[in-house]
Amino acid sequence: MIRYDDSCAAYATDKGQRANNQDSAGFLISPAADWCLLLLADGMGGEAGGEIASRLALESMLQCARGFTGGDAEACLREWVQRAHADLQKAVAANTSLTGMGCTLVAVLLMQQEAITAHVGDSRAYQFRDGCVRRLTEDHLYITELMHIDDREARRHPSGHVLSQAVGMEGELKPAVSHFDLQNGDYFMICCDGVHEVLTEPEMAGILQKEPLVNAVQSMVNAALEASSTDNCTVTAARIPGR
Repeated sequence: MIRYDDSCAAYATDKGQRANNQDSAGFLISPAADWCLLLLADGMGGEAGGEIASRLALESMLQCARGFTGGDAEACLREWVQRAHADLQKAVAANTSLTGMGCTLVAVLLMQQEAITAHVGDSRAYQFRDGCVRRLTEDHLYITELMHIDDREARRHPSGHVLSQAVGMEGELKPAVSHFDLQNGDYFMICCDGVHEVLTEPEMAGILQKEPLVNAVQSMVNAALEASSTDNCTVTAARIPGR
């Protein structure tokens, strides 16, 4: 049986060249140590709005997850994302100065035999195993839906950073949810666009696996800043115990 503890997960964040940090990140390990939830949200909507959006989304997800004791994990993960979406919309309704705020959101729920991802926006999740990298998410971009192209090509378009959906935005939210296998020794990582736009996947893998996790996530953020990232830089990661 896999047993998760605080040494299995870590996160790091830095505002970089921005005036403030609109990213929020964290993780939660179950009291029974049988699952671990990784989280990252990247806010948008002005200085205050972006910070508030990402913080509220993270707090909402953590609050929901603390009550999870088993059952249909996918259904629960979908419900938690929708709850975060509703909580942001309620915050805007209560304070119209926050109109337009929203955030990306990536959640990776690490169980005993599988990982379940849920995401909205263009923050990304990856899995690293034995020198191989598997990207687990596809960006939700307006251009990819309009032109039916993948997100790598969309990024080269002048409007390639416009999101097709975000947590807290008006209308229905359709998070992408997927299942992946896991095994002892795997690394799972979430990062914002301030990181994945300046570091290649092999660079990420090399940084993540060369030192203890709590140091590796900070090294990843530092590497993105040194690579001239112009955005906030945030990473959340976990290593499956064993091996």
